[in-house]
Amino acid sequence: MVKFKRGTKEDFEVIERIVRRLSSFPGIEVNEVSVQRDIMATHISGCPLDLEKLEGFDNFEFLHDVGGIIDHLDRKTGKLKDCFLPRCSKKE
Repeated sequence: MVKFKRGTKEDFEVIERIVRRLSSFPGIEVNEVSVQRDIMATHISGCPLDLEKLEGFDNFEFLHDVGGIIDHLDRKTGKLKDCFLPRCSKKE
């Protein structure tokens, strides 16, 4: 089960900026709440993300990671499927 209790205020603020950036790309329609949840679920349910690193990526790497999270997230567990690993994942 996905848990949203551990996300910090700072995490939410960075994720909001990430979603705004994603929304700024021409031709990309974004359900902002859904993308926020996807990124937070990934971050707190098994694949901690360096959110500041993701926010600062160039467009190619940014779209790779955010798109990959959206495409590969198991929304019941918060885990990423299909061996996808975001480039901004924190080293454990």
